[in-house]
Amino acid sequence: MTGIDITSAVAAATERSVAAAALAGRDDGDHAGDLSESSAPSPAPRDGLPREVVDGIRESGLLRHFVPEGLGGADGQVADSLAPLIQLGRADPSAGWCASLMTSAARMATHLPAAGQRDLWSAGPDVMIAATLRPAGTATPVDGGWMLDGPWLYVSGITHCQWALLSTTSGDEQRFMLVPQKACAIHDTWNAVGMRATGTHTVLVQQSFVPQSHSFTREQLIHGQHTTGRPVPHEAIFGLFFAAPLLGAAQGMLETWRQHRRTRRGTEHGTSRELGAAVGYLGAAEAMLSHAAHIADTGDLDDETTLRCRVYHATAADLIAQTTTMLFRAAGTAAVDASHPVSRFWRDITTGLMHPALDLPIAAADYARLSQT
Repeated sequence: MTGIDITSAVAAATERSVAAAALAGRDDGDHAGDLSESSAPSPAPRDGLPREVVDGIRESGLLRHFVPEGLGGADGQVADSLAPLIQLGRADPSAGWCASLMTSAARMATHLPAAGQRDLWSAGPDVMIAATLRPAGTATPVDGGWMLDGPWLYVSGITHCQWALLSTTSGDEQRFMLVPQKACAIHDTWNAVGMRATGTHTVLVQQSFVPQSHSFTREQLIHGQHTTGRPVPHEAIFGLFFAAPLLGAAQGMLETWRQHRRTRRGTEHGTSRELGAAVGYLGAAEAMLSHAAHIADTGDLDDETTLRCRVYHATAADLIAQTTTMLFRAAGTAAVDASHPVSRFWRDITTGLMHPALDLPIAAADYARLSQT
């Protein structure tokens, strides 16, 4: 048993989608308002997820999945988190994205010194943590720690989180700094065409003290040198947490597309190629992510295996991209309407696929370079 139950989170995300879709619907026969839209994401405010969805994520067990058992967590396996994150992404891409990155951030936080982990999870293991991987700002050494200063872009879910893990530099060293949300000024800068409810805003920290126990180095993360469990290099798993909710969103897009085709044509005849290809591509993507997750849980992760897992994540993302582009084009002119459920899925997925963690040419080049040495 994994202890993960996302029933409430999925129900809340679906309810939000249905309600917003009803508001967006029109009465003309060519619009998706005539469809069953239970799996379609809705237009969303820029300031984050509804409270009911946030509460559902907090109660799901995802946030505690990688937290050490001694601090109330499950100290769980990567593979056990995959299906719930896919399912939540299918219900709502923004909800799945935030839940997945918060789950990953909790695992990153296990690299903190023991005292820092006790501070972080002192009130319980279901803590929402936002994280950034791109170094920004500066950390100036002072007695007992650092003074952190600077802006950080694209911090998903920050409006809902109690803490943030921010990547920065201190001299020649790159480090992650754990800071409470109250030390962060949140600037409303997220105005993307998709994933709007992720609230991926800019964070500004001004001369905030970070104790030594609230920091770890990037090298520790890269090599998986955390305080509990078996070392797992971060590159072997970090792309999975971006790809999983997007796979779920693509599955939701496929189901919505099928409903759309049945409504317009009365049958799926004439779109059998797209249907078959989509089922095959997404099945291959899911198998690839599942295989990578099991390698992370059970395999010996040398450099070659680590980069191969990264290629699996990026290749799965490439299959998702091919699928969603194909389905959007095959949906017909109705799908270009901004409120159409297929269009909403396509915007969210396309936005998520822009993340550098899912860049296949870069992942492939790094793997090829290693294999040639």
